[in-house]
Amino acid sequence: MATESVVIEPSPAAAPFPPLVEVLDRALALLGASFVVYRRRTLIEFKTEGLRERVSRYVEEGHVSWQIGAFDDHHCHLDLDGIVRVVFGAEPVSCQKGRLNWTVWFEIDGDAGNPYRPAASCSVTLNKPYDPRGERKRDEVDAVYALYDRVRDVAGVTAETEFLAARVAAP
Repeated sequence: MATESVVIEPSPAAAPFPPLVEVLDRALALLGASFVVYRRRTLIEFKTEGLRERVSRYVEEGHVSWQIGAFDDHHCHLDLDGIVRVVFGAEPVSCQKGRLNWTVWFEIDGDAGNPYRPAASCSVTLNKPYDPRGERKRDEVDAVYALYDRVRDVAGVTAETEFLAARVAAP
């Protein structure tokens, strides 16, 4: 019985992804961020700078999945076809001492298992958006707003009120 070889399809430049998967691929290019998959009792985090490859479509023996990360390195497979919404958010979080953190949420219909945001299948979030003096790292935060500006007209992409207000409130 012959088996089909593993095929990693080319990057989005060569083979366009569905629009919301393309937004994820672009979000994975943010520096100073992490790709996070959070489920009950499990959190998986990849630093974006450590990803040699971002999103690829993976096929093996007829099974198709989406892969984050390089095939020969740390990576994961997710059902990205289930993503129905991308939400840009900025909210106070304990890991930033109650200050805002910026996150791009990739949501499904239903419960993905994230105890804090049940519909969140995965996210890309800034790691340390503040310098040692407690001031916003302008380059990193501005990059999230630049991504939003680039993709805000894609069907399914929205921004929370707090995200938009934080942009106006930025020094």
